[in-house]
Amino acid sequence: MPGNSNVAIEKNTAVLTMADIRSETEQFLAETEGAYGELLGLFVKSEGDFITALKEQIHMEQEVIHAICEFFLTLLDMMNAAEADFSKLDSDYAKEKIK
Repeated sequence: MPGNSNVAIEKNTAVLTMADIRSETEQFLAETEGAYGELLGLFVKSEGDFITALKEQIHMEQEVIHAICEFFLTLLDMMNAAEADFSKLDSDYAKEKIK
């Protein structure tokens, strides 16, 4: 919007979208952790350098996915806080001013 310096946030859409993203992220995290647990369970009776390295790689991948999901959840918390701040600001400005 050239020439328009106002910031407009569609509050209902923003809140619902952030809730959807949070839900999807939490579900993805739970599913992936379950899948990695099942995968590691397949190697319980396996031994050797290759299997040890493979298990380590699987653990590292699991940690990366967990860190990425935690980042998204933290980002969503910050976005929710920003939305709440904008909402409060809008509410404060909507109040009748002293004349």
